Amino acid sequence: MPHPATKSEDSDLIDALLKLSSKNPKLVKLTVYDAPADPTLGVRSWKMNEYKYYDIPSPFPTLARGLFTLQVGRDPNSHRIVIRGYDKFFNIGEVPWTTWSSLKMHTAAPYTLSLKSNGCIIFIGALTPEKLVITSKHSLGPIGQSEKSHAEAGEGWLKRYLKEKGRTEAELAKTLWDNNWTAIAELCDDSFEEHVLGYPPHLTGLHLHGLNTCTKEFSTLPHSTIDEFASEWGFIKTESIVFNSIEEVQKFTDEVSKTQHWNGQAIEGFVVRTHVTTPPSGNENHRGKTPYAPGSTFFFKVKFDEPYLMYRDWREVTKTILSVHKKGARVAKTLENTVPRSKMKRPETRVYVRWVIGEILRDPSLFKEYTKGKGIIATRERFLQWLEAEKGKKGISSDGENFGSETEQKAQMKPEFGKTVIVPIAIPGCGKTTVAVALTHIFGFGHTQSDDVHVQKSAPVFLKNVQNLLKSHDVVIADKNNHLRQHRTQLRELTQKMIPPVRLLALNWSLASYPQSTVH
Repeated sequence: MPHPATKSEDSDLIDALLKLSSKNPKLVKLTVYDAPADPTLGVRSWKMNEYKYYDIPSPFPTLARGLFTLQVGRDPNSHRIVIRGYDKFFNIGEVPWTTWSSLKMHTAAPYTLSLKSNGCIIFIGALTPEKLVITSKHSLGPIGQSEKSHAEAGEGWLKRYLKEKGRTEAELAKTLWDNNWTAIAELCDDSFEEHVLGYPPHLTGLHLHGLNTCTKEFSTLPHSTIDEFASEWGFIKTESIVFNSIEEVQKFTDEVSKTQHWNGQAIEGFVVRTHVTTPPSGNENHRGKTPYAPGSTFFFKVKFDEPYLMYRDWREVTKTILSVHKKGARVAKTLENTVPRSKMKRPETRVYVRWVIGEILRDPSLFKEYTKGKGIIATRERFLQWLEAEKGKKGISSDGENFGSETEQKAQMKPEFGKTVIVPIAIPGCGKTTVAVALTHIFGFGHTQSDDVHVQKSAPVFLKNVQNLLKSHDVVIADKNNHLRQHRTQLRELTQKMIPPVRLLALNWSLASYPQSTVH
């Protein structure tokens, strides 16, 4: 069904996405869903490769993050945008054009800061003048028999609001259709899915934070209009504040970051809404130049990384440990070794991992719904209470590193492993393969060397050979120079989650310790 506001450039955009998706599905993924409100209509979801949003020039014909379209009638060249999300936006310092100096040069007042809700994004659009389409970021409709999808959870809250207001879905559909709008809300409902922040009952539901026009170019309505819409249809309003300079924004967010609370509420950060302006003369080619044209709507975010990144790490490592525990692992050190080393840099996380392993081994029923997004906040709060108590009782240091008695600490450090990869670190021609062949002959070790791999990109094949040999050998020699950190990292990442655990043993030709004449 055509829409009066649909433009030819919208159809051109979808044609371009169709060609890109056909040519490179890893860049743009197309998924077609039957619209729940009318299964005869196939709604197309367009998902861009997240990492490519950073590229300049952009490989995409749009920077929309969340885009759903319909073919109009039987014309394959006519399309309508039914859901239009925000353009991808970035944190301070995440890209060159979101440093404070670049923002001062390329953006202009007013700056509207809205609370960054901690949930799942929900889009609401007009499928027809009488019917709605409700989606999450990239999907809609049910995902299984027993599990409720994000879109279904969002729809449940919307129906509740309409009932409370004495309104109908058809009325909302007509409003969105007539204005060519997408309503954008954050689903914050701990009974459905927990994230990092917990939400009390009066803040549980759909937080409305956007009204976008369904067009190729990113265009969003003022926050005052969004608040009016929220009041009219029953959504929770998203709090906001306006500043007239980038310096005021920086000063305000710096102050809030000290407590990470605003108006009595724990917060993760702010989304800042502004527009691009023409830079001062002489700065047109400044390194931090924004990829958007002057006059364009422009968003960036000020996100408080800590302690939320650490809390996210705790959530992810718990899921990893639970996955390995489900496969039958019951030894504490084995479970700990499955956690990626990149997650174990913080001393608090190292203590958390040991604590949560103890809890899982003691009573796994406490975590029966953890992987479904339930009990995440309660587990974290339980650990923080334990940590506070143990600091005084067992002498945990202020950095959270030392805990328990000396015997307990030694028990934690006791190595438990099942297999070994010997990793030569050397230069060509110094005897790596000679030693490897000798050890293999004497002890029956597995041995693979990179020289035997004759393909352009040899690293994946070499790693696969090591992995295959570990299935039949307790000791495998990974015969390669391994002189670069990335070589050793690849081997570590290959083996760190294996069961039984695998250790790496460096066989280092320490040539720098000898005079060059001796080496020769």
